[in-house]
Amino acid sequence: MYRIPVRYLETILRIPFINKRIGLATLIGAIPFVGATVAFLLAGYPLLLASQVPDLPNVVTRKMVINCCVGAGLSMVPLIGGLLSNCWKPGLRNLRLLEKWVTQLEVAIPQKVAV
Repeated sequence: MYRIPVRYLETILRIPFINKRIGLATLIGAIPFVGATVAFLLAGYPLLLASQVPDLPNVVTRKMVINCCVGAGLSMVPLIGGLLSNCWKPGLRNLRLLEKWVTQLEVAIPQKVAV
């Protein structure tokens, strides 16, 4: 369920003939500066999810913040910033980092077996 907003932001539309996916963040990011700011805030959605994960290491959180900042910096480039940010896909990168940590956490905690 938490993947759906990130999917809309990063990969909801497919460009025909070149088989490249773009999302709403790319379309919003086409608006100079204002769009980049909104795209940056939307890319932070996985950070909001990360705040709910217990014992998330600071390293993971820092990587997620860096991904958002790089995406925002790329979005600020005039004319091609939205496309550059789309290639970086900060929301998907952050979601992958978060899922990787949660998977490691689930493996580390033994599941209770019902008798």
